[in-house]
Amino acid sequence: MFNQADQQKVIVAIYVRVSTEEQADNFSIPAQLELLRSYCRAMSYEIYDEYVDAGFSGTTSDRPALGRLIDDAKTGKFQVILVYRIDRFFRSVKDLLFVVDYLDKLGVSFRSVTEPFDTTNPIGKFMLSLLGSIAQLERDTFIERSMMGKIRRAEEGYVVLSSPPYGYDYIMPFESGRKSKSEKGYLVVNNDEAQVVKEIFLEYIKPDQSTITVAKYLAQKGYKTKRGGRWGGERVYSILTNTAYIGEWRYKDISVSVPPIIDIDTFETAQKLLKERKNMIHRVTPRDYLLRGLLRCKKCGKYMGGTTQMHRHYKNGKRVGDPYKETYYYRCITSSLARRRGMDESCPAKWVKGENIETKVLNYLSEILSNPAKLNEALSAQQENVRNKKADTEKKLKELDKTMYRLANERERILEAYRSGVIELSDLQKSIEDIKSRQKTVEQQINEIKLSLIIEEEKSKNVFEIVEKHRNNWEAVHSLSFEEKRELLIKTVKCIWVETSPDGNVVLDIECYLPASEEQITTPPLASHEPGRFR
Repeated sequence: MFNQADQQKVIVAIYVRVSTEEQADNFSIPAQLELLRSYCRAMSYEIYDEYVDAGFSGTTSDRPALGRLIDDAKTGKFQVILVYRIDRFFRSVKDLLFVVDYLDKLGVSFRSVTEPFDTTNPIGKFMLSLLGSIAQLERDTFIERSMMGKIRRAEEGYVVLSSPPYGYDYIMPFESGRKSKSEKGYLVVNNDEAQVVKEIFLEYIKPDQSTITVAKYLAQKGYKTKRGGRWGGERVYSILTNTAYIGEWRYKDISVSVPPIIDIDTFETAQKLLKERKNMIHRVTPRDYLLRGLLRCKKCGKYMGGTTQMHRHYKNGKRVGDPYKETYYYRCITSSLARRRGMDESCPAKWVKGENIETKVLNYLSEILSNPAKLNEALSAQQENVRNKKADTEKKLKELDKTMYRLANERERILEAYRSGVIELSDLQKSIEDIKSRQKTVEQQINEIKLSLIIEEEKSKNVFEIVEKHRNNWEAVHSLSFEEKRELLIKTVKCIWVETSPDGNVVLDIECYLPASEEQITTPPLASHEPGRFR
């Protein structure tokens, strides 16, 4: 936070946002920036940085420049955030008020150059809430009107869309450089893409196919999506279920005729197979994973999550046994997160069979519980650790209490200096603000230290209770209920680091509130990519 005694100028951060639809309007980035810069020059504000989110909606908080703005606010880089209008910051009143309140606690105020309010007083906060509500009402009204307009145009036979489906191009007639109001926009077949659409349907209706295998087929052929991206199962599924390819483009419950690409028999066959293969997915039993939240990938540091798969089994080229036997694994979440976000990031860590790793971890706990001498030593070490931390905490708290006492005395001396006429009122105010800021920092440190000790004592108590509960029944650890196993793990295990190698070896580094251990298990080599699923 900035010390007002040291800062003569107001330092501001300029935030600008436009959605894709607003790029052509007066809300353009250059227009907003120029207005905000002019305002800062007129007010003699110093601009720390300009934060620009182009093509992002105000309804989402997942914006790169906004994230950087909040991070810089936390470290006290500026005193004020300046926007053109409050709906540039957030369109949701709830999100707007939450973030502005958070900024206020950081000592950062929020201002709009076109709307008069001051968040440092109650009236200003009320005005902010009112203006935010008006902005949200305008957006909701716009969405409703836009929806009604699209429905009306669809009823008139227009194709209403933001971009054409794969396999088509959208033709919009123009008059005098503007969209024609008398002629309808329409879809025409894109011959190259239409050929890929036909291949998608023909591949899928073959035996033993899935949306995933079709997506792999498209990747092998070098085909790209309309925007040049990679094909995935979800994209293939959207092609297979789109009635536009049989000549019926749909908006809500309204149908508009378009040129067909696929014959009705092929389309209906694909729908039938989609339903049958989707039922196969439903056979995967919903499962809670025993080691959920405890496993970390040693290669990249990310958590490992559980996943259940069904695999086909073949012998001499023929399917044998249960065609969809369930197997559950733990996998690093890096690759799956990257795929969802459209990134190329991946982790080479292999998948680990859940049953293997869970058995080894439970075996390790059983070994500790079955060894009284080792167990008593572990509990004594744990209690000694808590005692040492408590003593260290009390020492730190005494030092912080002394600091608070010195700050209180300093405040009294400054007040006395003002009463004696030694300093002016402005100097008094600056000094008092500085002392309050330092007192707030010390209070935060005191609370954090106290909370840390409470957590440590609670962990120690949990370990002692759970160990005493199972001390004389260690052989039954594997026969405990799922909930009892979870309780045992959560209260005794801090983290389990998992390291896999290309040959299938898995090394577990188990960090416990009891003695740490390292176990090694071997599993069959597993593919580093997700096994195919079937729709």
